[in-house]
Amino acid sequence: MKSREIGWIVLAWIGLLSISGGNLWAGPFSEFKPLWKVGQTWKVEVTKESEPPMLGVRPESLPPFVPQKFVSTYKFTVEGMREVDGETCYQIRVQTVRIDDLVTTSTTYRGRLEFHRLYFRKNDLTLKCLERIRREHGNPDDILDNSRKFERMPVALSVTTMDIPMYCPMFDAEHDSYDASKDSPLVRNKTPIRRGNEANQRCRVMNETINGKEERVLRVELDDKDSLDRPKTPVVQVWRKGMPWCVREEREYHGVRLPARLVEVDGKPVSP
Repeated sequence: MKSREIGWIVLAWIGLLSISGGNLWAGPFSEFKPLWKVGQTWKVEVTKESEPPMLGVRPESLPPFVPQKFVSTYKFTVEGMREVDGETCYQIRVQTVRIDDLVTTSTTYRGRLEFHRLYFRKNDLTLKCLERIRREHGNPDDILDNSRKFERMPVALSVTTMDIPMYCPMFDAEHDSYDASKDSPLVRNKTPIRRGNEANQRCRVMNETINGKEERVLRVELDDKDSLDRPKTPVVQVWRKGMPWCVREEREYHGVRLPARLVEVDGKPVSP
């Protein structure tokens, strides 16, 4: 093959890469992958029920248990881009802004500001790193000891972050089902350690009526592996194209339902 022909082939590949955003091998669900921009914000509401009485208390000595509900609102902010271990990532801040009718700036500990930062790989939006931040009187951020990093795989986070909605699918998975016990990079690399936050993933595209119109949405199920002494509880998410986060999520934490929904994007309300 002549060098000129090779040159044209190389240019054609470069053009295809630029059109596809640098990812020719995007998975079948990549159309639902969010398109984030620096400065973008969105809010997620989580409804939580109060938990039943502690074990060891005789039920007959207590009045009938009636769970009480309260709503926490979390604000996500795309703060910028950052290099983490040689990978370019979106840096996203997550903090509590409201609990029921009480406005709050964050979770605090003895008057100190606390929030979370998430780092998502730019090329496929898989979760790279989670940090819990404590800030006090303008001092540099103190990264707490439960911060952690993740391989490129679906992630289920519940123990570390309590009721904050941070279940992260892998949009560029090649198939509609991802088995963490077989597909995990830790397994492929013959690493004997499996991290407790990796998750199985099942995806299905379906139609849903939104504002009177039929729209394709992505339903994602993630197996919650936060506890080995109870059955796996699937986390169910619904993603819409053009939205920065899942519009609905159904999950449980230690038997307590924690439904979540996207309520606002860049200051504008999101239709249910």
